Amino acid sequence: MYPVYDIVLLPQQSVEENSIIVSRKLDQFGTEFTLQADKIFPHLSLYMVNLKMENIEKANQLLSEIANRTTFLKLETLYYTNDFTEGMFEITYKKNDTINRLQQDIITAINPLREGLRTKDPVGHILTDWLSKQEGEIRDNLEQYGYDEIGELFRPHITFTRFITRDTHVKISTLPLAKEFNGSFTKLGLFEMGENGTCIREISTFLLENIVNADVY
Repeated sequence: MYPVYDIVLLPQQSVEENSIIVSRKLDQFGTEFTLQADKIFPHLSLYMVNLKMENIEKANQLLSEIANRTTFLKLETLYYTNDFTEGMFEITYKKNDTINRLQQDIITAINPLREGLRTKDPVGHILTDWLSKQEGEIRDNLEQYGYDEIGELFRPHITFTRFITRDTHVKISTLPLAKEFNGSFTKLGLFEMGENGTCIREISTFLLENIVNADVY
């Protein structure tokens, strides 16, 4: 089976730091992972994909070209998400035209390099089995791109952790206000993926165009 990679946006420093603070705070409930600055990186996923090692150089070239023609993204939060079924705890962002175009640009460039389906998705579904039970846009996206959260199903978010006890409830009032995660996403990155959709090893990062003029929160 080929390695799985995550093509992601990386946030400005204050959002990264707040993500790590919240992830650590949630440790008390029993978690699968805790975000860190130098491993298990805070990120916003755009495309998860199997790649051959010999295609990494080509992927890097394509992502560099995309970064050079894409302005930094300034995103606003919607709300925390406490998923009682799958155990993920996240902050969700509003979609805008820039992030929608960026995701489509990446998929158009990278999908021809893709090697089949990932074995599992971040919540542990065996994708060959899960695909057979899907219909509509989820099935279409998986069959065409190997990834379901595209287009209307794209939900920009940062995952802070996953609870061992999946239906763990967290009092949102004990956490920083959601707006503390408003900010600029300044880099495009290619990372090796671990369990639960974590980014465990940086392969490459690319500054987005005009980052020197970024008006960060």
